Amino acid sequence: MFQTLQSRLPIELRLAGISTIEQANEFLNSYIKKFNAQFALPIDNIKSVFEVQPDIEKINLILGVLASRKVDNGSCVKYNKGYYLPVDANGHPVYYHKGTCGIVIKAFNNDLYFCVNEKVYALELLPEHVPSSKNFDLAKTSKTPKKHYIPPMSHPWKQASFEHYCNKQAHRQKENIA
Repeated sequence: MFQTLQSRLPIELRLAGISTIEQANEFLNSYIKKFNAQFALPIDNIKSVFEVQPDIEKINLILGVLASRKVDNGSCVKYNKGYYLPVDANGHPVYYHKGTCGIVIKAFNNDLYFCVNEKVYALELLPEHVPSSKNFDLAKTSKTPKKHYIPPMSHPWKQASFEHYCNKQAHRQKENIA
């Protein structure tokens, strides 16, 4: 009884007028019944304080890593250098407008999910993500190479470096001496 009766039992024995061990043993049988009736709880009344262990699928999602992402122009989500398309339970792609915010869930078993407005979709890796479409975007004309700008000799920064270069030339130094 975890020392519950440490101070109470000697007082109860004195009040009952018990002086021998035999009398104390008989008294204890009746006293324990009386004590349990007053303080003990019925066995059926006690409920377990432990929760039911979640199933494997729920544990898999609980131990996941979360990352917020936005949907791009192609209704895709970029995660770990790859582009993913949200797919519903039937395997059909789900399309959202550009800029729609959601959460990418990387589950414990490395499956990827995308959560938008309390709806969870699986993510399917796209093999190659091209920012433009060959069918709908205009073909870009061949670019002419960009002309590299060379400042004129009269430019103040170029003038000093050119004079320094000229002074280092051996044939120029001979002309200056003569």
